[in-house]
Amino acid sequence: MLRRALKVFNRGRGGGAPIQCELPVLRLPSTVFPGQPVSLPVLEDYPEERPIAGAVTPELAREVAASSGRLALLADGAQDGVIVDLPRLASRAHVGALLHVVGKQRVSLLETRHKTPAGGRLARLVALNDDAISAGTARAVEDEAAVARALLRSGPAAARDLTLCTLLPEANILPWGADPATHPLWHDCARLPGSGAASGLGWWLAARLPLTLGLRLHVLGSKCPLKRMRELNTAMRLLAQPSRRSRQARGPDGVQMRALRQLEAPDGRRIEPPRVVIDLAMHRRTDAAASRWEEDQ
Repeated sequence: MLRRALKVFNRGRGGGAPIQCELPVLRLPSTVFPGQPVSLPVLEDYPEERPIAGAVTPELAREVAASSGRLALLADGAQDGVIVDLPRLASRAHVGALLHVVGKQRVSLLETRHKTPAGGRLARLVALNDDAISAGTARAVEDEAAVARALLRSGPAAARDLTLCTLLPEANILPWGADPATHPLWHDCARLPGSGAASGLGWWLAARLPLTLGLRLHVLGSKCPLKRMRELNTAMRLLAQPSRRSRQARGPDGVQMRALRQLEAPDGRRIEPPRVVIDLAMHRRTDAAASRWEEDQ
């Protein structure tokens, strides 16, 4: 399904510049990866209040369904995101419903345009594709995928324990009490991609490993499949460290990562034991939620 969507988006490129399109953009608290199932809540818009990130108004759902049927999902402040197809029932969406979608083609934001009658924000986007790689590099990607599978079998981040990452406040966009497993493709997407699907395995891991938003955006924007897979393996090795003496690791091209401990939940509840999350070492949290984190070293 994902491969077919990418093919349709890139049709007509003829080896030239990536194709561009104009679509409404929906901002989320976190990023979505290709192949990742997401349920978007349909909520009423109150002009006097700030819109809830990740929510779709009934008017916007009907407007998108009546046009291209596609929507671009980008994290707040991010330039890269994914395109999703709204389900057919979006034309009859009502407050309280969930629109079940799956991340498809990656895109980069070129320009934000005018608002639509339903309040959506149109944007000009360009396809974000991996760079062409040699046969030797392709074999190296498969080798890294084999390493990832071995780490999944032996490490604490076992495949059976990996669900979509909702450890971070920015990764959870569902309303209180909503069950993400109600997505009709939840269980299908939860299956570990088969051998020979290194790209799919990379996105599967990116959506499930406990990565901070900064690292998730870094992975999404990577155009080198080998570098991306190696960085995901670096993150898994950090999670599998038997000792807390060395909780930093340098990935390919000098990208350094560190392990953080999440001390508090978004509502202020203490988390015991703290959850370990992987972040880019260059990022220093200075926001209001910084007290929820502690460097694990």
